[in-house]
Parts: sequence; C-alpha cells; structure tokens
Amino acid sequence: MKKVLVTLLAQKPSELSRFLKSYYQKEVIMEEGAFSWSCFYESPSESLNILSAIIDNAEDYQIEPLLIIDKVATLKVTNENLEDLIKLFVWI
Repeated sequence: MKKVLVTLLAQKPSELSRFLKSYYQKEVIMEEGAFSWSCFYESPSESLNILSAIIDNAEDYQIEPLLIIDKVATLKVTNENLEDLIKLFVWI
C-alpha cells in the first residue's frame, strides 16, 4: 500500500486553524501563524475525506492541498482532478 502525505498551504495564517477546527470539530494544536500543515496517511483512500472537504469548501477557505505519494509524485489537488484521484485511489 502506498503512503500519502497531504500538505495544506494557506494564503492567510488563520485559514488553516479555522479549517482544521471545523473539519475535526475540535481545536488543533499547531504553530501560531502557520501557513502549512501536513499529515501522513497509510493509504491514499484515507486522505480522500480531508481532500474532498478542502475542495468542497474552496469558497470559504483559501487553502491549496498538495498530495505526495510515496515520496515520488507530487500533485496539486483541484476540483478538476479530484474525481480522477478518487477513481485512482480505489484501485491502488
């Protein structure tokens, strides 16, 4: 199974903490004023929920999600490629 690193990049420091608090429904401990946040997932399918949430709420948050698969491929996740990623992850 391929490991995945999801990195969220924000244009404003408050965006990340606001999104993560909403997503996890609790405070998330992170460096004050952070512009990036990363999390490893054991399989690509485990990362789909947070990636989908970012894309679905793109109007509310200025956050850019990046996906790194097995330290080999880096992808910018967008509304245009999310569906293809979901299909791909089902088969990995």
